[in-house]
Amino acid sequence: MSEPQKSKYNKSPRLREDTPRATPDILVCEREERFFKSLYEFIEHEKQFLQCPAEGADELRYSIYRSVFNKVMCDAHACCRIIKTEYDDAGSELKRREDSTARLTQRL
Repeated sequence: MSEPQKSKYNKSPRLREDTPRATPDILVCEREERFFKSLYEFIEHEKQFLQCPAEGADELRYSIYRSVFNKVMCDAHACCRIIKTEYDDAGSELKRREDSTARLTQRL
């Protein structure tokens, strides 16, 4: 009995332990791992469900990858909003502290 073959499409360096990562581990969080894994699982499921040919150009495969791209872009956009909010909050706090320091210095 032979072992099941792994899909040739599930070769993300982030998900495989035997390949070096392109970025340090600190930049890859558990949430990202789950997100990318779910994308790969979605791709495989949709290709099987839609019966995409194994190779060659195919409109169905294109629509699957377009859908995944849109999911990635939505996730990236959400992260950008979070980062911008944190950046703005940090800037506001620094400005508040600077103003507070200036007022205290004037009193002395």
